[in-house]
Amino acid sequence: MDAFNTAVTCTALLYKFLDAQRTFSVESSSLAKRFEWDLSVLQYIIEFFQTRRASDGGLSAADQELLESTRNYLEPLIERVESLKVKIERRRNGHIANRIGWPFQRKEYESLQRELFEWTQRLGLRLILLPERLRQGIAEREPPATSTSTDPVGENVSTNNLLVTPSQLVVQIRMQSFLRLGIAARKTNIENLLVERTEVRFLGSANSRTEASLYDQKVIVEYRPYNHLIQDDQEALEQLQGNVGSLAAVLAKSDPSVTFIPRCCGFFHEPTEARFGLLYRSTVSSESIGERKFETLKDALLWQRPHPSTPGKSILLPPTHPLNERFRFARDLAAAILYVHSVGWVHKNVMSSNIVFVQPPTEGASQGCGRGTAKETLGKPLLMGFEESRDDSTLSNYVQNSCAWDVNIYRHPQRQGTNPAARYSMAHDVYSLGVVLLELGLWQPLEKWKSQMIAEAGHSSVKVLEYLQRLAERTAITMGERFRDVVLFCLSLGNTTDELGGVKYISEVLSSLEDMAVALV
Repeated sequence: MDAFNTAVTCTALLYKFLDAQRTFSVESSSLAKRFEWDLSVLQYIIEFFQTRRASDGGLSAADQELLESTRNYLEPLIERVESLKVKIERRRNGHIANRIGWPFQRKEYESLQRELFEWTQRLGLRLILLPERLRQGIAEREPPATSTSTDPVGENVSTNNLLVTPSQLVVQIRMQSFLRLGIAARKTNIENLLVERTEVRFLGSANSRTEASLYDQKVIVEYRPYNHLIQDDQEALEQLQGNVGSLAAVLAKSDPSVTFIPRCCGFFHEPTEARFGLLYRSTVSSESIGERKFETLKDALLWQRPHPSTPGKSILLPPTHPLNERFRFARDLAAAILYVHSVGWVHKNVMSSNIVFVQPPTEGASQGCGRGTAKETLGKPLLMGFEESRDDSTLSNYVQNSCAWDVNIYRHPQRQGTNPAARYSMAHDVYSLGVVLLELGLWQPLEKWKSQMIAEAGHSSVKVLEYLQRLAERTAITMGERFRDVVLFCLSLGNTTDELGGVKYISEVLSSLEDMAVALV
């Protein structure tokens, strides 16, 4: 416990240092709020173990093991906060900066603030992966409030009063909120989400991602098929149903305006078709109910118009939406994956055909060629396609990977084909996001380069990756160098045994995209 007490002492001093500068440094004010929450978390960890130690039996063997593992896990950060405390004491020389001296000390203090922020960001990431007994109590603590919004993860959060890298604080607050949702999902009674197939009334053909009604409410159906060979294995089926139910519980806590994932309202089993059905609340207007194909990002990228000089030919429609909307769209996609990873799941199917527009975007004047029309605004994305998603701690499901080119192109080289070389990890989701961001940045479907890619790379997944990386360089022209760097970062990820996994990677991606989206508001 001494290590945690030391950490609390150091964090309290750092908070006092930042709080003293609130009146003349907006950056210090926002960072002070963040340290206030960190201090509260560390105090909770101490209280958690002190309460158990004070009980009649003292710390049990399990509690002692939990204490030791938690201390070892957070020890590098505890050592770091001690060194930051010493650094502050040396720089202060017994005096806290004041308004008169601030202009002369600003650069020095801002450098220190960046170090402090790096520490609090790393602490926030590590809290995501603490044992659940500790996470639950931490998640119930109040997050740091902003001065302009009561919704810590909403779209209206102002970043004018945040640190030099405000997006990182927004990402942290999102993670804290998502962590709460994940814990609430684990408390959900799965049986309450299971509905009878007869209660679902399809308004068209019973295909995946079509509309239906459940208890007179509009819903969207998405299927999760499984290998029909396990239908006679009752134990395997029950386990599979439990996994689907757990996914439904996670998605039932989704707030689409924040997570950019549809909210699940139930699931059903259709044994005759060897599949489960997930039911989402519909986000479309009543006029579009029926035999309707939902518009996806892939659809938008493939829209065409007649060639202006060659009869009978067509060309892809150029984008007609504002560029800032594309940055916001990219940021929202990263937020969706952050939610999936924060609650301990992997998506496994991140591709442009699984990104649905919340509502049909406004149509422009350019007429299509039987494929749709150009859009003047992108609207907001919804990440769907949870057919193969699973809890990151469980074994893979019973569905074989597809070898189709238009599916494999989004998959990490280690995950292509029917016999992947590595177990699926969160980092693989981030890689797939990079491929989607590549399409989004170029506003071109990868099918445009399919023939050339096959001719140059053949079946070599490594050469395909090299081709994608060369394409990514072009996004520096269409979206800027920072966006290009984000795409290349995603494509550079391999399989990882990092204890923070993809939660760290997707938070880094989201921070960068948040910066770009805010800069263009």
